Amino acid sequence: MKRPAGFTLLESLVASSIFLLMSAGLFMIFRTGASLWLKSDANAEVLGKLQTVSARIGREAENSLFDSLAIASTKSPRSQHGCSFLSARNNDGQLDYHPSQLLPDWKRALVFYFDKKDRRVYRRDIILGQPNTLENLNHYSETFLATDPRVVLPDHFANGIPIAHDIENLVFSAPSRPVILSGGRGTEDFPLRQLQIEVTVKKSHYGTTKEANLTSRTVYFFRN
Repeated sequence: MKRPAGFTLLESLVASSIFLLMSAGLFMIFRTGASLWLKSDANAEVLGKLQTVSARIGREAENSLFDSLAIASTKSPRSQHGCSFLSARNNDGQLDYHPSQLLPDWKRALVFYFDKKDRRVYRRDIILGQPNTLENLNHYSETFLATDPRVVLPDHFANGIPIAHDIENLVFSAPSRPVILSGGRGTEDFPLRQLQIEVTVKKSHYGTTKEANLTSRTVYFFRN
């Protein structure tokens, strides 16, 4: 007797089971790949933000004067932290040198500060406006360094232009190392003429409540 065309119930059930297993496997592969891609994309965005913030501040510090560095923090009302140093850049972004004094023409003070309340980093340019670079240097020293910078500098943590947002934390520091004094008179901290910038950024992963938390510590050397 000739068998009728088509599949038996058992064959249909086996075929359906194999199809479902293959579909589930492909779905898991796709889901894992998508999760990895989203995670790497979030990390790349966060890493790019870290590098951008550090580079924009560090590039200015490298061309500044170490002796002009001031660092300060405030605890209220907005919990701010920032630093300031001299800049010889003109409005076109080029470095200027005084023709007769053969020194960088310190035209302005740069103030970078982080506001923890709105999670933004700001830059403020303060034009010094003195006739020559030595007078500008003296004016800056009298304004920012003659008294305690921790008291004076926070007064300038306002009216800045935002250069980064969604920043979790930003800390400036000037690294030093202990040096043994002659005659066994103890040790003294010796400044390394560096600015260390520590930036922390948090970002949520797409479709989850988990956050990517990355911290970058970058050291920049003052050339002057």
